Amino acid sequence: MKRKGFLKHSEYEQDFELNIASVIDCFVVLIAFILISSSFFSIGIIDAEVAGASEVAASDAGSLVVELKADHSILVRSSESPKNERILPKQAAKGIAWDFEGMAAALKAMKEKSPELKSAVVMADNAVTYRDVMASMEAAKKEVSSVNLGGF
Repeated sequence: MKRKGFLKHSEYEQDFELNIASVIDCFVVLIAFILISSSFFSIGIIDAEVAGASEVAASDAGSLVVELKADHSILVRSSESPKNERILPKQAAKGIAWDFEGMAAALKAMKEKSPELKSAVVMADNAVTYRDVMASMEAAKKEVSSVNLGGF
């Protein structure tokens, strides 16, 4: 018979086994989720510098300036000369397309006239897509060693 207030030591013991199988199952699922989702991440590096906030920064450096317009025309000029060379868009099967080959040819011609110009600044209107800006940078890199983003 137990007396009130007097308990044996065995009744205080909390000797039980912890079932960690469910915790391990949760971690296995979490690790699988992290591994699968990490395969969807791709890290890309754009090899570009960002020029100053205006055309003044580009003109101080003595470089070529490429302006992508919303109507798919491209203005190419030297920062030392105010004369623009306007490259009109090509008519493609899907409509209007950029003439990046003409832009590269204009950059090459201007670089031959002024060999000290070794960099280019690419500026774009707000309506120009990111893909087109990157494509113009890749086309400019074929003729100019350093291509910067500017005019933001």
